[in-house]
Amino acid sequence: MSKHSNEAVEGDDGGLVICRGCKTRGTYAEPPSGECPAPYKPERVLLAESLAREKALQLHLNAADQRIDELTQSKAEPETVWCACGDGHAANSYGAGFMAANSGVCENCDAAKPRVESSHEIPGTSGMRLNMLATQGE
Repeated sequence: MSKHSNEAVEGDDGGLVICRGCKTRGTYAEPPSGECPAPYKPERVLLAESLAREKALQLHLNAADQRIDELTQSKAEPETVWCACGDGHAANSYGAGFMAANSGVCENCDAAKPRVESSHEIPGTSGMRLNMLATQGE
């Protein structure tokens, strides 16, 4: 803390003084004593301090903005796996896993494929003949 910065009150002939910082009153004979809790600073000093604080805050803000930009740009987009039909699936999604297990065909294409029932028939024989032969062997 610093001493009071006393200023005479204009128009007062009794010697009234007021601290320009904390506004404590006194007289020429008994000025405010002790330490001033809010020392007076000229406007040019206050302006210089304010501009210095503003510059420091702006530098801090610029650094934070730059860090956000770096993090945003470095965030890798997930790779997309594409089906021949034009459907795309994120590399770590169910759709991409389905395509990997089904020779690169997506769910939609797989659902659109006609299902062919596998036949247990021997070529050149009828299903009835095979059933008859199978029941005879029991």
